[in-house]
Amino acid sequence: MEENDFVDKLFSTLDSKLPNVVNDDGEQLNETHNFNGDDCSFEELDIPITVSEIITIIRSLNKKQGICLLTNLINEYFIESL
Repeated sequence: MEENDFVDKLFSTLDSKLPNVVNDDGEQLNETHNFNGDDCSFEELDIPITVSEIITIIRSLNKKQGICLLTNLINEYFIESL
């Protein structure tokens, strides 16, 4: 199976496996934001990520959880690298 076929199959079945959850903040953004505008700067995304924050997140990972489909990296890789 080619990689694109795998991704297509994964995402085509994903919606049916997830609960039907509505995020009110997300819905409001979709209804009110001008996505055609040129204001696409988000200050909260432009702040530096500290080494301490990265270490905290890595320590919170579970070794038994699976592989990240986008990078094929497993949590254990990051945990053992500390």
